[in-house]
Amino acid sequence: MYQTLDAIDGKQARRTGCQSSFGELFDHGCDALSTIFGTLGTVLCLQSDKSFLSFGVMLCAYLTFAGAHVQTYFKGCLQFGLIDVTEIQLSGMMIMIVCSVKPDYWTARV
Repeated sequence: MYQTLDAIDGKQARRTGCQSSFGELFDHGCDALSTIFGTLGTVLCLQSDKSFLSFGVMLCAYLTFAGAHVQTYFKGCLQFGLIDVTEIQLSGMMIMIVCSVKPDYWTARV
C-alpha cells in the first residue's frame, strides 16, 4: 500500500503541475524513513542473534535505496535492474508473511 501511494502522489503532482523541489525532497525523506522502519521490522522478524545477518539486511536495503538515488542524480532518470528497491521490499514482505504464519520459522531447529 505504501509503495502504491508513494508512486501515485508524484504522478498526481506532475499531472496537476504542483510538483516542487521541496515536495521531491520531502518525498525522498519519507522514503528514507520508511526504508529504515521497514528494514528494522524485517530484521526483527528474522529473530536472529547473529549481528552479521542483521547488518547484511540493513546494508542491502541501504545500498539499494542510496544506489537508486545516486543513479537518478547522475543519469537523470531511474533505470530498474534485475534486483532493485521493489524486489528488496517484496523480499521483506515475504519474510514478514512467513513470520506471521509460522513465528518460530527462523529460530526453529531441524
